[in-house]
Amino acid sequence: MNLEILPAPEGDDKPLRYLLMFQAVSAVLVNKIDTRAFFDFDDGKVTEIIHALNKRLGKALEPSRPGSRSRVIPGTENRGMRHDPGDDLL
Repeated sequence: MNLEILPAPEGDDKPLRYLLMFQAVSAVLVNKIDTRAFFDFDDGKVTEIIHALNKRLGKALEPSRPGSRSRVIPGTENRGMRHDPGDDLL
């Protein structure tokens, strides 16, 4: 499995800047999601971009605060990403 970690501070357009990398990965983990508001990171936009580049791609969101829980983007739960049913989905 190839995993790409996409820190929210790097921008929701990172998949467009690194096309080959996002076409070849199995999953994308978006981390530092609690900083999204400060960096104008759009979950919907990045999900649309990465799924256009790679149809089999799963994506999860990971907060940077210790003790916070990961969340899986709806529609990617069955793509090899771990999902806790108690998590709030975006």
